[in-house]
Amino acid sequence: VGNTIMVTFGLNTNGQLFTGNLNNVNSLNNRNISQLYLNNQKIKKVHCEAHHVMLETEDNEFYGSGHNSYGQLGLGTSISPISTLSHVQKTGGLVNETISAVSLAQYFSLFLTTTGKVYGAGINVKGQLMTGQSTEHSFVQIYQNVFTEDIIKI
Repeated sequence: VGNTIMVTFGLNTNGQLFTGNLNNVNSLNNRNISQLYLNNQKIKKVHCEAHHVMLETEDNEFYGSGHNSYGQLGLGTSISPISTLSHVQKTGGLVNETISAVSLAQYFSLFLTTTGKVYGAGINVKGQLMTGQSTEHSFVQIYQNVFTEDIIKI
């Protein structure tokens, strides 16, 4: 149970390889991450963007690492970089929701729930999160009253 070996290598200047440091990794780095970071949960999917990564477990929990200057990891903070896997902190209306999908962009992330709601975290200076404001957010519901149909994929 929970025996997930992950191989990571490459650019790590933002901690996106969750090694605990910012050193680039130029050889295969095998680690049992389920025991180290995920409380023995199994990984269902890996979501990657150039500067941050999110792991999705079979229990629909999310863990992120990497660039987080705008709060795009959904950790409730904009401390950056994050070089170890950190549990996504569901806040606001997302607390009672189950995340079914995630999509990562350079400075923001989108989260789709099983009820068809979309939440965003991260930069919003150009309206990326469609909130009508230009401030950064850690989990704000977006696309409210925009679509008449449920969103099923992001």
